[in-house]
Amino acid sequence: MAKYKAGNYIQFSWRAFKKLEGCKTSTKWLYVILNEFEHKYTGNGKQGFFFRSIDDLAVDTGLSRPVVIQGLRELERLELIKTWQAHWKNKKGRLSEKHITAINVLNI
Repeated sequence: MAKYKAGNYIQFSWRAFKKLEGCKTSTKWLYVILNEFEHKYTGNGKQGFFFRSIDDLAVDTGLSRPVVIQGLRELERLELIKTWQAHWKNKKGRLSEKHITAINVLNI
């Protein structure tokens, strides 16, 4: 999220909003939150994706878990995001047992 004289703002692609025209409000809200996280967590230049669990996204958006899952599927179908299951490495370099959802917001 960038700072502007009048407050904070998030930049979106006009083409992305055109693709979201027929979607539910919850899917649009999920896309806004995902864009905010992309700006927040991928600024280091090392990786173009971030990760959140479905439960964390449900808390972040204020939506239920099934609505978040449905929204992620819809955004993937519209080719606005790409998701996959991943592990993270702990301090010892071992992969975690628990999966996380890696999310890449695609630039269109």
